[in-house]
Amino acid sequence: MGNLGWIEKTRSMSEKIMNLLSFFKITSVKAWEDYFMNQALKSAFRISLSRTKDPYAISAWLRQGEIQAAECKTKNPYSEAALKGILPKLLSLVKDQPEDFALQLIDLCSDAGVKILYTAHISHAPINGCTRWIDNVPCIQMTDKQKRNDVFWFSFFHEVGHILLHGKKDVFLEDVEHREALKQKEEEADRFAAEQLLSHNAENEIVQELDGAQPTKQFIVDQANRYQTHPAIIVGRLQHCGVIRQDSALNSFKVPVNLF
Repeated sequence: MGNLGWIEKTRSMSEKIMNLLSFFKITSVKAWEDYFMNQALKSAFRISLSRTKDPYAISAWLRQGEIQAAECKTKNPYSEAALKGILPKLLSLVKDQPEDFALQLIDLCSDAGVKILYTAHISHAPINGCTRWIDNVPCIQMTDKQKRNDVFWFSFFHEVGHILLHGKKDVFLEDVEHREALKQKEEEADRFAAEQLLSHNAENEIVQELDGAQPTKQFIVDQANRYQTHPAIIVGRLQHCGVIRQDSALNSFKVPVNLF
């Protein structure tokens, strides 16, 4: 956290403790436990990190997102219709993968009243993304932990799915174990993301066309053009359904993601 500039670096243990308390805006360790572990403040934070492997790192990552959200403004109030309306533009970013996609993504979502927050990955916080409403504004917090465009875009549309499908009540953390009540919503968000990036029908058509053969690079490019998406999306989906090996040479289509 010190290296990332989230808190002031110091060698003094007492100063480290004070800096951490100030970062979290709390006065004691018990206050942290009540907020993040015991759900004593359910109206503010609607999940518990008690089942995660490193709640401390995850809570720091989430708190940094709150700080970023307070400094971020949207161009318009949130509108479900506006968010649905920019989906084609968002998918164009997926297809073209421009170098400044991260900035364009912030700008497009701001038009619909959604805050996009890029928070650096920290050790022991195994998170690709998070969705929550902060001060009545939907916020999508993303990291580039996996550093691949196919993973990034699936995670992003997964978060969009939570906003459109699941309202304001829950905090959705990806890549952590969820209580049973949230698992169905996670599956719904997965289906939404998959359908946006490459429909189930399109996936079936590609698999049927291959008919058991391994795809060539030209085949991947042709299918990406056919379905107006990026080749990495085709490769990732075929790997997910077991048609292509995870260590395939076709991974060369996957573009490194740098949000910072």
